[in-house]
Amino acid sequence: MLKSLLSRYTSLYFPKFFIQKMKMGDVYFCTLSDNSPVKGSVFTSFSCGAGDTWEESLLKAQSEFVERKALKEAKVQSSTGFAAYPYFFLKKLAKKKAMKNAFLEMLERYSWPEWFYNLKIAYKFSNIVSKENRIFFEDFQKDIKIQKLYRISPNLENKQVSMVILYAETKDGLVCASATKSTEKEAEQNALKELYMHATALYRMKKNKIKPSTSYENRVLWISGQKKRLEKRLEQKGTLEIDIPFPIKYQDIKTEYDKAYIVQRCIFEGYNKEFFSKENEMYV
Repeated sequence: MLKSLLSRYTSLYFPKFFIQKMKMGDVYFCTLSDNSPVKGSVFTSFSCGAGDTWEESLLKAQSEFVERKALKEAKVQSSTGFAAYPYFFLKKLAKKKAMKNAFLEMLERYSWPEWFYNLKIAYKFSNIVSKENRIFFEDFQKDIKIQKLYRISPNLENKQVSMVILYAETKDGLVCASATKSTEKEAEQNALKELYMHATALYRMKKNKIKPSTSYENRVLWISGQKKRLEKRLEQKGTLEIDIPFPIKYQDIKTEYDKAYIVQRCIFEGYNKEFFSKENEMYV
Protein backbone atom coordinates (compact mmCIF):
# COMPACT_ATOMS: atom_id res chain seq x y z
CA MET A 1 0.00 0.00 0.00
CA LEU A 2 2.75 2.47 0.96
CA LYS A 3 4.74 1.82 -2.22
CA SER A 4 1.56 2.16 -4.27
CA LEU A 5 0.86 5.60 -2.78
CA LEU A 6 4.49 6.62 -3.08
CA SER A 7 4.73 5.60 -6.74
CA ARG A 8 1.56 7.57 -7.52
CA TYR A 9 3.07 10.64 -5.88
CA THR A 10 6.49 10.39 -7.54
CA SER A 11 4.88 9.74 -10.93
CA LEU A 12 3.43 13.26 -10.80
CA TYR A 13 6.97 14.46 -11.54
CA PHE A 14 7.23 12.28 -14.67
CA PRO A 15 4.10 13.43 -16.60
CA LYS A 16 5.57 13.10 -20.10
CA PHE A 17 7.15 9.70 -19.65
CA PHE A 18 5.93 6.44 -21.13
CA ILE A 19 6.09 3.37 -18.93
CA GLN A 20 6.63 -0.08 -20.36
CA LYS A 21 5.97 -3.11 -18.17
CA MET A 22 7.16 -6.68 -18.42
CA LYS A 23 7.03 -9.62 -16.03
CA MET A 24 9.74 -12.27 -16.20
CA GLY A 25 9.18 -15.22 -13.89
CA ASP A 26 8.30 -13.65 -10.55
CA VAL A 27 10.14 -10.37 -11.20
CA TYR A 28 8.50 -7.19 -12.51
CA PHE A 29 10.26 -4.78 -14.89
CA CYS A 30 9.48 -1.16 -15.76
CA THR A 31 11.25 1.13 -18.22
CA LEU A 32 10.90 4.88 -18.67
CA SER A 33 11.05 6.77 -21.97
CA ASP A 34 9.66 9.97 -23.47
CA ASN A 35 10.45 9.44 -27.17
CA SER A 36 13.52 11.67 -26.91
CA PRO A 37 16.72 10.34 -28.51
CA VAL A 38 18.72 8.16 -26.13
CA LYS A 39 22.49 8.17 -26.52
CA GLY A 40 23.52 4.83 -27.92
CA SER A 41 21.87 2.44 -30.31
CA VAL A 42 21.04 -0.64 -28.27
CA PHE A 43 18.29 0.55 -25.91
CA THR A 44 15.53 3.11 -26.38
CA SER A 45 14.59 3.74 -22.72
CA PHE A 46 16.23 6.06 -20.24
CA SER A 47 16.15 3.66 -17.32
CA CYS A 48 14.94 0.28 -16.13
CA GLY A 49 13.85 -1.00 -12.72
CA ALA A 50 13.16 -4.50 -11.41
CA GLY A 51 11.31 -5.53 -8.27
CA ASP A 52 8.84 -7.84 -6.58
CA THR A 53 5.87 -5.59 -7.54
CA TRP A 54 5.01 -3.18 -10.34
CA GLU A 55 5.24 -0.27 -7.91
CA GLU A 56 8.70 -1.25 -6.73
CA SER A 57 10.00 -1.70 -10.27
CA LEU A 58 8.60 1.71 -11.28
CA LEU A 59 10.20 3.45 -8.29
CA LYS A 60 13.54 1.84 -9.16
CA ALA A 61 13.27 2.92 -12.79
CA GLN A 62 12.54 6.48 -11.66
CA SER A 63 15.43 6.32 -9.20
CA GLU A 64 17.83 5.23 -11.93
CA PHE A 65 16.66 8.09 -14.13
CA VAL A 66 17.11 10.66 -11.33
CA GLU A 67 20.59 9.28 -10.63
CA ARG A 68 21.55 9.97 -14.23
CA LYS A 69 20.23 13.51 -13.90
CA ALA A 70 22.26 13.89 -10.70
CA LEU A 71 25.36 12.79 -12.57
CA LYS A 72 25.01 15.76 -14.91
CA GLU A 73 24.33 18.13 -12.01
CA ALA A 74 27.47 16.96 -10.22
CA LYS A 75 29.47 17.37 -13.45
CA VAL A 76 31.32 14.08 -13.10
CA GLN A 77 31.88 11.31 -15.64
CA SER A 78 30.90 8.28 -13.58
CA SER A 79 27.70 7.38 -11.73
CA THR A 80 29.73 5.38 -9.19
CA GLY A 81 28.41 5.98 -5.69
CA PHE A 82 25.16 7.73 -6.73
CA ALA A 83 21.80 6.70 -5.29
CA ALA A 84 18.33 8.28 -5.46
CA TYR A 85 15.57 7.40 -3.03
CA PRO A 86 11.86 8.40 -3.21
CA TYR A 87 9.98 10.12 -0.41
CA PHE A 88 6.64 11.69 0.36
CA PHE A 89 6.77 12.92 3.96
CA LEU A 90 9.68 11.08 5.58
CA LYS A 91 12.53 13.03 4.01
CA LYS A 92 15.11 12.29 6.74
CA LEU A 93 14.44 8.56 6.50
CA ALA A 94 14.72 8.74 2.71
CA LYS A 95 18.10 10.44 3.07
CA LYS A 96 19.36 7.60 5.29
CA LYS A 97 18.12 5.07 2.75
CA ALA A 98 19.79 6.97 -0.09
CA MET A 99 23.06 7.11 1.84
CA LYS A 100 22.95 3.36 2.45
CA ASN A 101 22.24 2.62 -1.21
CA ALA A 102 24.98 5.01 -2.31
CA PHE A 103 27.42 3.21 -0.03
CA LEU A 104 26.39 -0.18 -1.45
CA GLU A 105 26.83 1.16 -4.98
CA MET A 106 30.29 2.51 -4.15
CA LEU A 107 31.24 -0.71 -2.37
CA GLU A 108 30.25 -2.76 -5.43
CA ARG A 109 32.24 -0.58 -7.82
CA TYR A 110 35.28 -0.77 -5.54
CA SER A 111 35.05 -4.47 -4.67
CA TRP A 112 34.52 -5.91 -8.15
CA PRO A 113 37.84 -4.78 -9.69
CA GLU A 114 39.55 -5.31 -6.30
CA TRP A 115 38.48 -8.97 -6.38
CA PHE A 116 39.63 -9.36 -9.97
CA TYR A 117 43.03 -7.73 -9.46
CA ASN A 118 43.88 -9.07 -5.99
CA LEU A 119 44.36 -12.82 -6.27
CA LYS A 120 44.55 -13.09 -2.47
CA ILE A 121 40.85 -12.24 -2.06
CA ALA A 122 38.73 -15.23 -1.01
CA TYR A 123 35.35 -15.96 -2.62
CA LYS A 124 32.58 -18.51 -2.83
CA PHE A 125 31.85 -20.04 -6.23
CA SER A 126 28.86 -21.79 -7.76
CA ASN A 127 27.41 -22.59 -11.20
CA ILE A 128 23.77 -22.16 -10.14
CA VAL A 129 21.58 -19.37 -8.80
CA SER A 130 19.84 -19.62 -5.44
CA LYS A 131 16.43 -21.27 -5.26
CA GLU A 132 14.87 -17.88 -4.37
CA ASN A 133 15.74 -16.54 -7.84
CA ARG A 134 15.39 -19.73 -9.87
CA ILE A 135 11.94 -18.93 -11.34
CA PHE A 136 13.26 -15.61 -12.63
CA PHE A 137 16.42 -17.20 -14.03
CA GLU A 138 14.53 -19.98 -15.83
CA ASP A 139 12.20 -17.48 -17.51
CA PHE A 140 15.19 -15.27 -18.31
CA GLN A 141 16.59 -18.12 -20.44
CA LYS A 142 13.53 -18.23 -22.68
CA ASP A 143 14.98 -15.07 -24.24
CA ILE A 144 18.71 -15.55 -23.68
CA LYS A 145 20.04 -19.07 -23.25
CA ILE A 146 22.86 -19.35 -20.71
CA GLN A 147 25.38 -22.04 -21.63
CA LYS A 148 27.36 -21.74 -18.39
CA LEU A 149 26.95 -19.58 -15.29
CA TYR A 150 29.70 -18.39 -12.95
CA ARG A 151 28.39 -17.15 -9.60
CA ILE A 152 30.97 -15.47 -7.37
CA SER A 153 30.56 -14.00 -3.88
CA PRO A 154 33.76 -12.24 -2.73
CA ASN A 155 34.43 -12.31 1.00
CA LEU A 156 33.67 -8.87 2.42
CA GLU A 157 34.86 -7.56 5.77
CA ASN A 158 31.42 -5.97 6.17
CA LYS A 159 29.15 -8.91 7.07
CA GLN A 160 25.99 -6.78 6.99
CA VAL A 161 25.86 -6.79 3.19
CA SER A 162 26.12 -9.33 0.36
CA MET A 163 27.83 -9.10 -2.99
CA VAL A 164 27.14 -11.29 -6.02
CA ILE A 165 29.10 -11.21 -9.27
CA LEU A 166 27.69 -13.11 -12.24
CA TYR A 167 29.36 -14.09 -15.48
CA ALA A 168 27.51 -16.06 -18.13
CA GLU A 169 28.48 -17.70 -21.39
CA THR A 170 26.00 -17.15 -24.22
CA LYS A 171 26.23 -17.98 -27.92
CA ASP A 172 27.26 -14.36 -28.49
CA GLY A 173 30.02 -14.37 -25.89
CA LEU A 174 30.62 -13.64 -22.21
CA VAL A 175 28.41 -11.22 -20.27
CA CYS A 176 28.68 -10.09 -16.67
CA ALA A 177 26.95 -8.14 -13.91
CA SER A 178 27.28 -7.47 -10.21
CA ALA A 179 25.34 -6.09 -7.25
CA THR A 180 25.88 -5.40 -3.57
CA LYS A 181 22.75 -5.27 -1.42
CA SER A 182 21.51 -5.86 2.11
CA THR A 183 20.58 -9.49 1.38
CA GLU A 184 22.03 -12.15 -0.88
CA LYS A 185 18.68 -12.71 -2.62
CA GLU A 186 18.38 -9.02 -3.49
CA ALA A 187 22.00 -8.82 -4.65
CA GLU A 188 21.60 -11.86 -6.88
CA GLN A 189 18.27 -10.66 -8.28
CA ASN A 190 19.70 -7.27 -9.14
CA ALA A 191 22.77 -8.86 -10.72
CA LEU A 192 20.50 -11.14 -12.78
CA LYS A 193 18.51 -8.13 -13.98
CA GLU A 194 21.73 -6.42 -15.10
CA LEU A 195 22.96 -9.67 -16.65
CA TYR A 196 19.78 -9.91 -18.71
CA MET A 197 20.17 -6.32 -19.91
CA HIS A 198 23.81 -6.88 -20.89
CA ALA A 199 23.03 -10.17 -22.65
CA THR A 200 20.22 -8.46 -24.57
CA ALA A 201 22.56 -5.62 -25.56
CA LEU A 202 25.22 -8.04 -26.80
CA TYR A 203 22.63 -10.07 -28.74
CA ARG A 204 21.30 -6.96 -30.47
CA MET A 205 24.77 -5.68 -31.34
CA LYS A 206 25.81 -9.02 -32.82
CA LYS A 207 22.54 -9.76 -34.64
CA ASN A 208 22.09 -6.28 -36.13
CA LYS A 209 25.83 -5.61 -36.61
CA ILE A 210 25.62 -2.48 -34.48
CA LYS A 211 28.87 -0.71 -33.68
CA PRO A 212 29.11 0.34 -30.01
CA SER A 213 28.70 4.09 -29.53
CA THR A 214 28.76 4.49 -25.72
CA SER A 215 31.12 3.40 -22.93
CA TYR A 216 28.42 0.95 -21.82
CA GLU A 217 28.17 -0.66 -25.25
CA ASN A 218 31.95 -0.76 -25.65
CA ARG A 219 32.26 -2.47 -22.27
CA VAL A 220 29.61 -5.10 -23.12
CA LEU A 221 31.29 -5.88 -26.43
CA TRP A 222 34.81 -5.96 -24.96
CA ILE A 223 33.81 -8.31 -22.15
CA SER A 224 32.20 -10.74 -24.59
CA GLY A 225 35.67 -11.93 -25.61
CA GLN A 226 37.27 -12.15 -22.16
CA LYS A 227 36.46 -15.74 -21.11
CA LYS A 228 40.13 -16.75 -20.80
CA ARG A 229 40.83 -13.84 -18.43
CA LEU A 230 37.95 -14.93 -16.24
CA GLU A 231 39.07 -18.55 -16.21
CA LYS A 232 42.60 -17.48 -15.26
CA ARG A 233 41.27 -15.45 -12.32
CA LEU A 234 39.15 -18.36 -11.11
CA GLU A 235 42.23 -20.57 -10.90
CA GLN A 236 43.29 -18.59 -7.83
CA LYS A 237 41.78 -19.08 -4.37
CA GLY A 238 42.66 -16.52 -1.74
CA THR A 239 42.12 -16.13 2.00
CA LEU A 240 41.69 -12.38 2.48
CA GLU A 241 38.54 -10.27 2.83
CA ILE A 242 37.82 -7.04 0.99
CA ASP A 243 37.96 -4.08 3.36
CA ILE A 244 37.70 -0.34 2.72
CA PRO A 245 40.98 1.45 3.53
CA PHE A 246 39.53 4.89 2.79
CA PRO A 247 37.50 7.52 4.68
CA ILE A 248 33.84 7.42 3.60
CA LYS A 249 32.13 10.70 2.72
CA TYR A 250 28.70 11.67 1.39
CA GLN A 251 27.46 14.54 -0.77
CA ASP A 252 23.95 15.93 -1.27
CA ILE A 253 23.21 16.24 -4.99
CA LYS A 254 20.36 18.54 -5.99
CA THR A 255 18.17 17.84 -9.04
CA GLU A 256 14.89 19.10 -10.48
CA TYR A 257 13.24 16.08 -8.80
CA ASP A 258 14.10 17.16 -5.24
CA LYS A 259 10.46 17.20 -4.15
CA ALA A 260 10.18 13.47 -4.76
CA TYR A 261 13.72 12.06 -4.69
CA ILE A 262 16.72 12.49 -2.41
CA VAL A 263 20.09 11.91 -4.09
CA GLN A 264 23.26 11.03 -2.23
CA ARG A 265 26.75 10.40 -3.54
CA CYS A 266 29.16 8.19 -1.59
CA ILE A 267 32.88 8.70 -2.01
CA PHE A 268 35.79 6.60 -0.78
CA GLU A 269 38.18 9.50 -0.26
CA GLY A 270 41.50 8.79 -1.91
CA TYR A 271 40.13 6.17 -4.30
CA ASN A 272 40.23 7.73 -7.75
CA LYS A 273 39.86 4.84 -10.18
CA GLU A 274 37.01 5.12 -12.64
CA PHE A 275 34.78 2.05 -12.97
CA PHE A 276 34.44 2.55 -16.72
CA SER A 277 37.97 3.11 -18.02
CA LYS A 278 40.46 1.30 -20.21
CA GLU A 279 42.94 0.85 -17.38
CA ASN A 280 40.25 -0.64 -15.16
CA GLU A 281 38.82 -3.20 -17.58
CA MET A 282 40.62 -6.18 -16.07
CA TYR A 283 37.74 -6.90 -13.70
CA VAL A 284 35.96 -8.13 -16.83
